[in-house]
Formats: sequence, C-alpha cells, structure tokens
Amino acid sequence: MPRRDGEMEGCTARCRPLRLASRRRLSAWIAALALLVAPCVAMASGTPRFADVKAAHRVSDATMLDRHGTPIQTLRVDFQVRRLPWVGLEEMSPALLQAI
Repeated sequence: MPRRDGEMEGCTARCRPLRLASRRRLSAWIAALALLVAPCVAMASGTPRFADVKAAHRVSDATMLDRHGTPIQTLRVDFQVRRLPWVGLEEMSPALLQAI
C-alpha cells in the first residue's frame, strides 16, 4: 500500500539487496575496466621494448685477449655497477627456467 510520502511499505527493506547488488556489479565492472586499461597505460607511458634494453646493455668488464684471440684476463672498467654479459635463454639452466 502507498504511504502518504509516496513510498511503498517495506520498500526500503526489499530494495536494499537490489541496491547492494547493483553497487557490487558496478564495482566489478570498474575493476575489470581498470585491469583492461592498465597494460595500455603502461605501454603508453614509455615502457622500453626488450630489443632496446638488450641493445643498451653494457658489460662492466673488459676481456684482454692475446694476439691469437685467447682471453688472458678480465678487468673491471665500470666500478659503479656490476653488469655481466647478457645470457640467452638457451644458455640458462633448465632447472632455473622451470623455477621461473
């Protein structure tokens, strides 16, 4: 029955679950949208490509070779950081690859 203020009796008790469900649905849609948009934002923000990172890699050691090309000694040329030579996936241990 309508009350004087125009609201149905018991409507607040019956409508509350619907309001909560619609809020939850809206929250789920917002979360899904955020998950879809996040990678696009990361790419647009200037995340470097793998090829660029690999090309910019500089080893911190220099290897001295004899006249036949045989390594004699390795000397450190950059004392600020320690960067070893780039290691490809085929050179890595299968146990390490499986662990990652």
